[in-house]
Amino acid sequence: MANLYTIPGITDAEVVKLKEKRYATSDALWEKLGEDKMGTLKQIADTTGISADRLAKLLAADVEQGAPSLRGRFFQRHWMDLAIAVAAVLLFCGLFLWRQPSAADELAGLSLIRVPLKQVPADATRKTPYHATLFESLRTAGEPVLEEVTVVEIDQGNTPAATLAVKSAQVTRIGRLLGTADLYISQPAR
Repeated sequence: MANLYTIPGITDAEVVKLKEKRYATSDALWEKLGEDKMGTLKQIADTTGISADRLAKLLAADVEQGAPSLRGRFFQRHWMDLAIAVAAVLLFCGLFLWRQPSAADELAGLSLIRVPLKQVPADATRKTPYHATLFESLRTAGEPVLEEVTVVEIDQGNTPAATLAVKSAQVTRIGRLLGTADLYISQPAR
């Protein structure tokens, strides 16, 4: 609340007249004016004995004086609004600039190979692509082969098969197993 003495050019006699009518601050005058602009200015002039022209000049001086401080106080009054707006913009931009890698990103640089399976995996209806372990049961003695693969598609037809995305080094190892081992897909690797 601005003291009446802060209004440029106001006299002591005018301050006394305004205070007698319960206008202790310039804000009180502005609130009263907010009710009915010109009609209220005339009413204040009649009750205080200060002319309407003089009141208009005093209020104009109050506005001129207060204008720079209002600009300075903008950030004080609206810092939370600005912070929310900046956070919303950053969040909006973040949603478009940062994203989870897509299936296409994960398959980049991999080779596709289709292999027959001994049986359909238990989670064959799972959304593809997903990571799993391909393992084999050799028809001859030896160490079983385990390969981490990405399952692209499961064919549940008469002869179960899987389309896998594998690294180039795995193509050769898995290719050697075709026809010599029974292949299975286990639970997801990750």
